[in-house]
Amino acid sequence: MKVGIIPCDNGLGHISRSIELANFLIKRFNVTLFLSKNKKNFSINKKVSVTKIDSNFKLSKNYSYNTNWYKKIKNEKLQKIDLLISDNLPEVIFFKKKTILYANFFWHEILNKKKYLIKKLNKEILKRDIKILSNYLFGNILSLRKNIYKIGFIGEFKNQNILKKKGILISLGNSRIGYDKNFRISFKILQNPKYDKYTFYVDKNLFKKKKKFPKNIKVANFSDKMFEDVKIAIIKPGFGTIQDCLKRGIAINSYLQTYNKEFLNNAKTLKKEKIGDYFFNISHAINDAVNKFNDNKRILKIQNICKKLKWKGEKNFQKYILREIINL
Repeated sequence: MKVGIIPCDNGLGHISRSIELANFLIKRFNVTLFLSKNKKNFSINKKVSVTKIDSNFKLSKNYSYNTNWYKKIKNEKLQKIDLLISDNLPEVIFFKKKTILYANFFWHEILNKKKYLIKKLNKEILKRDIKILSNYLFGNILSLRKNIYKIGFIGEFKNQNILKKKGILISLGNSRIGYDKNFRISFKILQNPKYDKYTFYVDKNLFKKKKKFPKNIKVANFSDKMFEDVKIAIIKPGFGTIQDCLKRGIAINSYLQTYNKEFLNNAKTLKKEKIGDYFFNISHAINDAVNKFNDNKRILKIQNICKKLKWKGEKNFQKYILREIINL
């Protein structure tokens, strides 16, 4: 069977999950990744075929996006695909292929798109009984609950010595949804002498102004090496960064600047599962993170909860394909 995977290109979380899924499914299927971003930053199995494609998602300044992007796609390999999987681009259903959607939310719900667009998508999904595979904790597609198939997190838990870590991650991500474009964390908070013994990993856009920063403030590159030193994270609660933290047992403080539906749902879920808290004040978020950092008992408890979450969701994906699509 020829399987095609098209991830949304708004943020790297959709892409990294799709690559991890492709690397697993290649053991049973012929897999093609349709990527709009450069693949050199990712580890892709050599057996996985990679095709450049422009999804033309283009999130605008007023937080809307081009819902007709799929009409401009003309790709021969795409036409030959037997099963199409997309990480949160629901419009792929209009390619009229056997389709599986992977999403915890839909853009048109989060961004309050016009109701006729939601009805058009939902009508097609229900008509063809397209299933939406969604994380068992964070899935929150309000309009299509009957079509949801719950799965675990993609990937596996990484057991690390959390108490030896010295870093605190502060990341608001690259996506503009819910955050002002020019928003910057004040370095004055981190330059307080009481924080000198901690290493802070912060978004690279904070370094655009040529200033001399303390040695304990470093650029966050989101590599495995960086995460090996992170003990607690202060983040915009997008699912990609959440998953990166949870798979390493990292406690999470969500920073909410606006009432974005997805972020608020994710933040509340983290608190409910006792693996995170959320704040509307960045100073409070940093102070609380430092307090947790020094509470080894609480840090170990959170790591243990993360370890017991449902992992290896790619196996759920494969089982679903074999049972529901191929009927094995």
